[in-house]
Amino acid sequence: MKQHYYVVILEPTRDQSEAAKHRSEHLAYLEEQKKRGKLIFGGRFTDGSGGMYILLVSNRSEAEEIARNDPYCKLGFRTPIIKEWERTL
Repeated sequence: MKQHYYVVILEPTRDQSEAAKHRSEHLAYLEEQKKRGKLIFGGRFTDGSGGMYILLVSNRSEAEEIARNDPYCKLGFRTPIIKEWERTL
C-alpha cells in the first residue's frame, strides 16, 4: 500500500496556559504515533503560534483521525490544518 506524507499544522484556539497542562498527554500521544511508524517528526513554532508534525500514512482519512485524536485537538486547544505534502528532496 502506498504511503503519503501529510503536514499537520496545529493552530491555537483558546487559552494556552490551560493547554500547557495537557502537553505531556499530547507528547505521549505523538510518541505513540512515532513508535507505530506514523509520525516522522514534529515540534512547536518558536514564536508560540502552535506547532506541526509530519505523518506518513496510507490516506488523508488516517491523517485526519490521528490529528483529531491528538489530545490538544480533542480538548479544543488546537485546530488542525492538514495538507498532503509531496517530498521532493
